[in-house]
Amino acid sequence: MKKVMNPAFLKRRVIQLMLLLAGNAIDAMGIALFILPAGFIVSGATGMGRILSYALGGTWNVSACVMLFNVLLFLLAWICMGKHMAATIVIGTFTFPVFLDVFEHIPVFMNLTDNPIISMICGAMCLGVGTGIVIRAGGSTGGADVIPIILHGKKDLPIAPVMYVLDCIIMLFQIPWATKEQILLGILTEFITAIVLDKVQVIGGGEVQFLIFSRKSEEINRELLMLDAGTTLLHGQGGYKGRDEDVIICIVSSRKMREIKDAVLDIDPVAFMTISSVQEVSGRGFSLDRKTGMV
Repeated sequence: MKKVMNPAFLKRRVIQLMLLLAGNAIDAMGIALFILPAGFIVSGATGMGRILSYALGGTWNVSACVMLFNVLLFLLAWICMGKHMAATIVIGTFTFPVFLDVFEHIPVFMNLTDNPIISMICGAMCLGVGTGIVIRAGGSTGGADVIPIILHGKKDLPIAPVMYVLDCIIMLFQIPWATKEQILLGILTEFITAIVLDKVQVIGGGEVQFLIFSRKSEEINRELLMLDAGTTLLHGQGGYKGRDEDVIICIVSSRKMREIKDAVLDIDPVAFMTISSVQEVSGRGFSLDRKTGMV
């Protein structure tokens, strides 16, 4: 109850909510204003919705089909991974298709450009920025992301390769309804989106390193371990007062950056932290299996 009444805690949650809404809105804007009008093949839940819309002969629009898939995948996440997992994707699950439908029906945004190159660049920029904001805020766009996350939790399969394979399958199923140009530009859109997303996250290799200095290091360390984040404690000494304290080193994926940061600040609002991008991480939990220690 104390966390809920803490003004700093409330402020962070409000900012997080605003970022999640803004990210999903930018994502939907890129799809509705540039990708769908140009007819590009697209990955994720939007691609799944597009396939269903085509299969139904257009009787359902894409946003309605995306909402259907998102709800089904949300329920699947709830059943397979529990309510905590479902809570992390609930905003993206329901707000993205709503934003998509809104942008599709605003007259001033219709037919912004007939140039496919401009559509590709603008669409990819919106997707990269929007998804990057959502991930940095500690959320998920929901939709097709749920499948690799579930497989990772149940079968310990790596998220990124499974997601790439799934996206490729979704894009392949759209080929019968696309021209050669739309196929090529759709693939280029995915590459540009990935580059922009990486820049927005400001994380070269997908992981970040925390250095945490706090008088409550023991309590913080226990909380991070409960969040399934590996930690290392180093003995430190304050340079000014010479006070002994433990320094916590923690390396996690970019998707958990916001969760870890908030967990530390909830325990110690005045904790000193540095967050750095990590170019490459090897070892147990990263390049080696967390349980067996094997590649």
